[in-house]
Amino acid sequence: MPDKCVIVSGASRGLGEATVRQLIQQDCSVVMFARDAARLRMLEDSLWRAVAIPGDVTRQADCENLIEQTISRFGKLDALINCAAVIEPIETIERADAEAWAKALDVNLLGPLRLTSLALPHLFRQTGKIIHVSSKAVHEKKPGFGAYSSSKAALNHLTQMTALENQQVLCMAVGPEAIDTDMQQTTKARAVAALALYADFDLQGQFVMWDDARVQRLIARCWEQ
Repeated sequence: MPDKCVIVSGASRGLGEATVRQLIQQDCSVVMFARDAARLRMLEDSLWRAVAIPGDVTRQADCENLIEQTISRFGKLDALINCAAVIEPIETIERADAEAWAKALDVNLLGPLRLTSLALPHLFRQTGKIIHVSSKAVHEKKPGFGAYSSSKAALNHLTQMTALENQQVLCMAVGPEAIDTDMQQTTKARAVAALALYADFDLQGQFVMWDDARVQRLIARCWEQ
């Protein structure tokens, strides 16, 4: 059995899928969680050591099933990567739809909260890690992106509180920036994967960008030996 078991939410496409691929290169067992069941099954068939568990981060029952099936199959959990997110709604405050904002918060903040709460008892046993995928949008405000940036700012605060209350589990947030090419996606996925595997407790509770020197050293440790 591979040494590390890692859950990745939002694993069916984009940065989540790329992170799954990078973790597999490091001989991890990866549990893929996302709503697109057909896409997850296709990835499961093509990727060695990847297990598909379809589900929605906004549904408590789905999150509970994810953790239960992971522990039943692998007997442990070493890291949780919360990658699932939505950008919408893109609208000014003047035109804000509170229900649309609530949906964004449900995915971007409460989704990670649900999975974190359920995963913590198992992560305690492994001195495990929680990596929240955040965004530089918390610092670089852009008109129309209030729902997204507010949810990510709240996610960063959740990171700090989780770290404060659970100091034996490393919890941190990372900002990957915009991804324009496959090469950028691979590079930034390596940053997320390296943190999930090797981040030190000097990063406890912090939000760092993917190109932070400390993150780059971890990438070198994983892929440039």
